[in-house]
Amino acid sequence: MLERVSDPVVMPETIADGVYFNLSADDYHRDPALGSTDVGLLLKHPGDYWWQSWMNPQHEYQKTDFQEWGQAFHALIVEGESSFDARYFRGPSKDDHPGVLVKVDELKKWLSLRGYSVQGLKETLEKRVLSADPDAPVWSEIERKAEVQAEGRVVLDPRTYDQIVLSSGYITRNPRCAKAFANGYPEVSIFWTVGDMDVESVGTWKLRCKCRIDYLKYHALVDLKSIRHWRKMTEFEIAIFQSITNYGYDIQAAHYCNGRERMPELIRAGNVYGDVEVSWIKRFLELSGDPFRFVWIFYQAEGAPIAKRVDYIPQADYHFAAVSDINRALERYRRYMSVFGVSQWVDVSEPRILTNEDLRTRLAAIV
Repeated sequence: MLERVSDPVVMPETIADGVYFNLSADDYHRDPALGSTDVGLLLKHPGDYWWQSWMNPQHEYQKTDFQEWGQAFHALIVEGESSFDARYFRGPSKDDHPGVLVKVDELKKWLSLRGYSVQGLKETLEKRVLSADPDAPVWSEIERKAEVQAEGRVVLDPRTYDQIVLSSGYITRNPRCAKAFANGYPEVSIFWTVGDMDVESVGTWKLRCKCRIDYLKYHALVDLKSIRHWRKMTEFEIAIFQSITNYGYDIQAAHYCNGRERMPELIRAGNVYGDVEVSWIKRFLELSGDPFRFVWIFYQAEGAPIAKRVDYIPQADYHFAAVSDINRALERYRRYMSVFGVSQWVDVSEPRILTNEDLRTRLAAIV
């Protein structure tokens, strides 16, 4: 019989409700409050949310190369050059080091030409080369020195670094996009409580939400979005609309607008944290009754990073449809949390009887 392996589930530390400037991304993501990604997973199926959540003891977060590139590009555009320079370092290039020694055969050839032994593993050969000539272009040593020079910063491949810097011009030189990241604050996190609920296995449970705004302005929430792998025959603008639909970006926008609407209440209660000008907060409150909008800056992440601004208006019908979906997701969360607590969430819906409508595409093909 198979034995079920179950690691203890530890509730992550929570962050008090409020508006946070300069909160680290790690601290934000560590908090178990529901973000827009969680809402999207709940709409797909509550089991999907549980699988990706802190409640699953087997869940591990893995960063992809695309995310690494996106985070660096995000830092340069949203947070500015000083923040980018403080976090990222241009790594060495083999092209800048003539005769660079990378492979074992190259190391052996260098040693043989100078009358040294060519016996041993790669690490031994590298040490022998450096012992003979500390300035020899041994690639592993060049990389090690770069790590030292970086002083804790992320070392980017030089081609990636240069591509990010060059690509940023498509946004910073675009008059419709450049001002989107000015006169405000980057990376503003909001935490708020929707309500309490009773969970038999854990007692009273607070239903909490969160969002992290790329760039907060008096009258706008700005979000930087990349588009990748879209069909090449589709116009860029159409690809944007398809991405909004396929990835539920409208749900994210509505969720962020919900958080933005909570800000005046949180600020008046004194729940503002981090490095922010008091005068900016005061002016924000003065303008808090004015209409605001959610702004996407979409850029093409493959090929030329063409940029396009798209505005989401909270007074439009699509916003109310998205809010309705969010409320449906939160209700699913309440239901499944009340039934299962933090244990594995499985499907509890009624069995489905197949209908012709379910197979309308196949039936149409037969006809």
